[in-house]
Amino acid sequence: RTLSPPDDHTGKRSAVYGPLIDYVTTCTSPNSQLLTLTFAPEVFFYAHRAFAGGQVSLTPGYFVDDRNVGLMLERVSKQDVPLVVMDSETREEMLQYPRLGSYVEARYHEIGRFPMGPGKEFILLAENGRTSLKRFGAQQLPCFA
Repeated sequence: RTLSPPDDHTGKRSAVYGPLIDYVTTCTSPNSQLLTLTFAPEVFFYAHRAFAGGQVSLTPGYFVDDRNVGLMLERVSKQDVPLVVMDSETREEMLQYPRLGSYVEARYHEIGRFPMGPGKEFILLAENGRTSLKRFGAQQLPCFA
């Protein structure tokens, strides 16, 4: 169990995570970090990527004060953060956070969606101006690694 792949440590990963995890691990550098504006700590575990901004996940209503958002944006500005992960259920609420929503909307654009269940999708945003090195999957998403 100790030597098994991470996907097997706590049981097989759910098949719904497969496409998103495969994309992140194939199309970002192992040193890249992910900014998640949703509650999805399993993405970091399965993708072997660190979380950006000092927050493993954001949930509407938490860490929205100016001090926390300022610290998060300061950290993100010094990190390699090619992707932002959001979900379709809380996207609008998360983008209404002062400063954080403006930062994301000014620097990232939507590149794809990954179904997670009835009525819910993970939304993937890529940093503006990044050069795509190749394309990935049926959606032909850009790769940055």
